[in-house]
Amino acid sequence: MKDTSRPLRILIAPDSFKHSLSAAEICMSLEEGLKRSGLRCKVESFPMADGGEGTMEALVAATDGTWVNAETHDPLMRSIETRYGITGDGVTAIIEMAAASGIELLTNEELDPIHATTFGTGELVKHAVKQGCTEVIVGLGGSATVDGGVGFCQALGGKFYSNNGHLLEPGEPLSDIDEVDLTESKKILNGIQLWGGCDVTNNLLGNEGAALVFGPQKGANEKQVEILEHSLSQLYNLLEQKLGVSIIDQPGTGAAGGLGAGIVAFGNGTLTSGFELIASRSNLELSIEKTDVVITGEGKLDAQTAFGKTPYGVAKLAKKRNKPLIAVGGTLEDGYQSLYKKGFDGIFSLAEGPATLGELMKQTSKLLENTGERIGHLLMMQQNYPMNKL
Repeated sequence: MKDTSRPLRILIAPDSFKHSLSAAEICMSLEEGLKRSGLRCKVESFPMADGGEGTMEALVAATDGTWVNAETHDPLMRSIETRYGITGDGVTAIIEMAAASGIELLTNEELDPIHATTFGTGELVKHAVKQGCTEVIVGLGGSATVDGGVGFCQALGGKFYSNNGHLLEPGEPLSDIDEVDLTESKKILNGIQLWGGCDVTNNLLGNEGAALVFGPQKGANEKQVEILEHSLSQLYNLLEQKLGVSIIDQPGTGAAGGLGAGIVAFGNGTLTSGFELIASRSNLELSIEKTDVVITGEGKLDAQTAFGKTPYGVAKLAKKRNKPLIAVGGTLEDGYQSLYKKGFDGIFSLAEGPATLGELMKQTSKLLENTGERIGHLLMMQQNYPMNKL
């Protein structure tokens, strides 16, 4: 049957595949596979993120922004050079806290959540303010820290004192803080709208908090987890008593080792879903409205995907606009089947046979092309044998 239909409009809006490819690279590989299939299509690439890795790239690309290089400090206070983005209008800075305070900057042997600091992230915020930005978005994901945002505040001029009058230096343990001076940090952030883009909704303290849930992932042993939980509790109870700042039970305050809490307490900032923040700023829903099929994905699809992850956010917008949604995962794990009831119409894995994760990651681009080609052949059935209008 001859195909006389117009080209199928396809929107590709994935998150990055962690430790493998960026969202933009995933878009390119899937597009190559779709075209290799022979499918008549017009593809729009829309790299996405949920507050973690890829947040800067997504928003800089969507707003025709620019990059700014800056010298800062890593979680162990070693000098490094990194970058952040500024939107095309020059108003908004987009910072990934992982670029300065991320776990990827440390080896496994260097993981040290008792001393790791968010100081470098605060330096980037300060740098952006000096560039004239009046709004700052901080992507809260991939951190090596559990300092409650203390280092972030220190970089902006905040001072923290222990009960013997000792002024804490960046990277010092948070034990026994009983005095806080935010005079200087408030001056620097005066008039600045600060946002924290979260990919989790964990509270600061408790069984689902920054220390107990994420501390072990950052190298904390059982004793250190107890120390971190106590220190964060002591600090934020102090802030509530002396400054009237009550945020311990606010969702998202446990993000990035408590930097979510710090953004609210020290910067009068607002926490929001990282995906929703990026989607609204980049007009993702408008692009979905104009397309026929949406493709999304991330490195792993499972039951947790429906809790704030990029593919689920894309799926919700696709269903809102009555568009079919296909998801591609590096791996499919327990519970991914539940996604079919949450707006996912098709789910594809990259794996083509028995292989280790390391082996799959070495050929991610090729496997994405092959998956794109399979999706393309599936979609061609609709063009060649139309039963229902997409």
